[in-house]
Amino acid sequence: MAEAGQVGDVQPQSLSDDEDLGHTLAGWAGACLALVGCALCGAATVAGRPAGFLIGLGVVVLAALLSWVLHLGGWGKPGGPRPAADRHWRTRDRAAAQGHPDCWGCRLARRGRRLTRPEPHRAPEPEPLRAPEPEPQLAPEPEPQLAPEPEPQLAPEPGRRAVTGAV
Repeated sequence: MAEAGQVGDVQPQSLSDDEDLGHTLAGWAGACLALVGCALCGAATVAGRPAGFLIGLGVVVLAALLSWVLHLGGWGKPGGPRPAADRHWRTRDRAAAQGHPDCWGCRLARRGRRLTRPEPHRAPEPEPLRAPEPEPQLAPEPEPQLAPEPEPQLAPEPGRRAVTGAV
């Protein structure tokens, strides 16, 4: 019989130790500072102070910049789960100097996979034009010389003489 929380052979997921939810110094510092900025925006809204609201928005932007700088300094993490030994929030990421693949923060800092423009399509070089090679000429066959045909001679009608030459 299965224990409570289990269905057949499937174990329930642990929400504390097995997941790598990005607990990093960059994540904690950015989240805490963003929380302070949001609280300032809320308090300024309730108090009707537009300048306080703008200051709160500035703190939220500063939180994003702080998280980004800490991430680039090795206090963040790459995308996806890390090995269990590297999951403590104070563990430094040694691969941050080269950049993380598929990380927009690293791409903005021009680290990791480089965004390059594709080479423009170039048509293949045309081959130089060459004059067509002449076909081998065979010596023309001489036309056979025919002997000139003799002029047909008409037979004279009976009682007349044959006329030859000019009249």
